[in-house]
Amino acid sequence: MSHDQSPVQLVQAHLDACNRHDLDGALAMVSRDVVVRSNDVIDTGNDFALYSDYLRDLFLTNPEVKADLLDRMSLGSVVIDETILTGLERGAFHAITIYEIARGLIASIRIISE
Repeated sequence: MSHDQSPVQLVQAHLDACNRHDLDGALAMVSRDVVVRSNDVIDTGNDFALYSDYLRDLFLTNPEVKADLLDRMSLGSVVIDETILTGLERGAFHAITIYEIARGLIASIRIISE
């Protein structure tokens, strides 16, 4: 990950890594101090580990999973993506993800889903 990337480029690179199921590549763009919030995850106190485990499990149990970007907007260091995850065992998952970028890394991820 290059610290020269804009917030939009960083989030796009993260999305691309996730769609390749490249766990190391996706996590390389995320701060070790990341704060992750969603409406269906309990805070464990170590959000980087929680997010890492979430992505690992997602890729392992859903080999066809892919995030389709429907819309994106950004303002300064904040990028907001609307996506649909397809290829899931439980069916499609529609969500809005709000990323905050600090010091060239994703510092905050907030996932809002139906």
